[in-house]
Amino acid sequence: MGSFHKKSLTALDVAVLVKELRESLSDCLVTNLYCIGERGYLLKLKSLEGDTQYLVIEPAVRLHLTKYIPPLSISGRTPIFRRFLKNSRIRSLRQHEFERIVIIEATRGSEDFSIVVELIPRGIVAVLDNQRKVLVSSEDIKLRDRRVYPGIKYEFPPLFPNPRTISAEKWLKIIKDARNLGIALVRKLGIPPEVVNEVLSESERKLKPSTLSLNQVSDIQKRILEFIESVIEYPSPVIIKCRDEYASFHPFKPVNLPTECSALEFSSFNEAVDEYFRAFYVSALKEAEEKGLASESARLKAVISKAIQDLEKLKDEYSRIKKLLQIFEEKYDVLESVWNCVREVVKTLGWDQVRSACRHIVEVDPSKGSFTVEINNVYIPLKIIEKIHEQYINLRRRYSHLSDKIAQAAGHIKELKAGLQSISSTLVARQEVKPLLKKVEWYSSYHWIITSSGFLAIGGKDAQQNEKVVKKYLNENDIFIHAEVHGASAFVLKCSGTKPPEKDIYEVSVLAASYSKGWKAGVGSLDVFWVWGKQVSKAPPPGQYLPKGAFMIYGRRNYVKGVPLRLAIGVQIHDDKYFELIVGPEELVSMRAAKYAVLVPGTTSQRSIALKIKESFTANDPRLSTLTVDDILERIPGPSTIIKLVK
Repeated sequence: MGSFHKKSLTALDVAVLVKELRESLSDCLVTNLYCIGERGYLLKLKSLEGDTQYLVIEPAVRLHLTKYIPPLSISGRTPIFRRFLKNSRIRSLRQHEFERIVIIEATRGSEDFSIVVELIPRGIVAVLDNQRKVLVSSEDIKLRDRRVYPGIKYEFPPLFPNPRTISAEKWLKIIKDARNLGIALVRKLGIPPEVVNEVLSESERKLKPSTLSLNQVSDIQKRILEFIESVIEYPSPVIIKCRDEYASFHPFKPVNLPTECSALEFSSFNEAVDEYFRAFYVSALKEAEEKGLASESARLKAVISKAIQDLEKLKDEYSRIKKLLQIFEEKYDVLESVWNCVREVVKTLGWDQVRSACRHIVEVDPSKGSFTVEINNVYIPLKIIEKIHEQYINLRRRYSHLSDKIAQAAGHIKELKAGLQSISSTLVARQEVKPLLKKVEWYSSYHWIITSSGFLAIGGKDAQQNEKVVKKYLNENDIFIHAEVHGASAFVLKCSGTKPPEKDIYEVSVLAASYSKGWKAGVGSLDVFWVWGKQVSKAPPPGQYLPKGAFMIYGRRNYVKGVPLRLAIGVQIHDDKYFELIVGPEELVSMRAAKYAVLVPGTTSQRSIALKIKESFTANDPRLSTLTVDDILERIPGPSTIIKLVK
């Protein structure tokens, strides 16, 4: 990640982000929490309107809403954080002083608590009760000047004085002993270096603070604080791109940029930060993957080296046994004569007389009942209690067993070397490939499709979502689409009075038919109807009741007859930056996705289908290493059969 320069948020970044996020996060429900990377967390949030958002909290690095979902886990202390945060509701968000510390106030039932996110170097995230006692922290701190762990009162880390609230006299007192003004403002007052560089000229930054008068410091203070306040009030978010790589991000557009750099503008600072850290995280993910592959490569090399050593020992033993067998077969009579001699001498005279009484004996071991015979400079160990023929048979078995073990060992080494070669090839291939993250939009929590003409349609996954889709998103000039069956997804085609081509209505109808009870019932096709939004009402006729997710339709219905329950699921890659899973008719999906599967109702479980699709999509494409089975699973209507798999 050496090509990236800025790796964390500044105090000004935090101030702008907190202002932007305050309204977005207020009253959001924390529905789940996951671990990302080594130290980060991802909070899944639901707004009062039911929209899903994802908040990244990475101590010492970042805090922002994200549209890019990295690989998730529940490792480390994630279960403990879930215990306190799941089903809690965010009430407010604020920056502590002018520091890289954010405090999120939340409640769950009658309990009030806060989440402290430290974005300073070596910072942590901690959950505190209403007495500021630590309930859980991302890591425990037990240092001489600071202690943070469960059960004790939380204390803030050492902080800069707030430059926005202290006087010019205080500024001067704090910075006067520094080597130069630029360093003093950054290291003693916590002014972000990009602010210092933007407001002060190079010659001003080099001034010695001890030579400055109070009036000069007051002027510097005024210019810096006016700049900070103006950026917080009217941000102009940018990412600075140098030589085709992101170098930094700012809530303002720097006046002076190197000739090889340009500023990419964004509509919100959160959007800029999210895009910057998407690229940053992808590089970190790539590094981690390559590190893991290199570690596995080193492990395999050590295993192969040990296996080769063991194989050589087996071969040496094989050669030794082979020589023994040759002597046995050539001098069997001699060996049998010696064995008979030893038995007779031991029986009559004892072991002490064996070497003098019997030929070819070079060593005896009475405790083991064994002796060693030398013939043609080959030493043959024999046992007195086993007949010579039995010893020959055992030696032959040992020879055959060693032959099998050598073949197995050689095969194992071949497999290990193939694995090592595969890892080496993967490492080479991934040097030019960056993994893609899944992008989520506001509509990603629904069934959705973007039609051939570019119209967005969203549908509910259950009765509650159906209710929300219609109440919140159906305008009178939009189109309502529903399968002619009870228990189906209600789709809203956003068209603002412009009637889409029949092809587009048909594309949405395929989803409306597929995401219905008809799929699980195994039917081949369904009729689907559509009406304008003004024909749909939640108000029941007098004296009647409409259950959740049910609606009254007035006037003429338009039908799409015999819509097949045949759904394509594909992975669409955008700008080599991120991927989306898309669904729809095969004709539409095949134009946008290089890899897709076509499903019809069947008997194979959804998870088994999802596993097979994931295996197909990720085969030979390391960019999709972040794709999960669950991503695919939520797009499958029910038990299915794959009738086509395009890789």
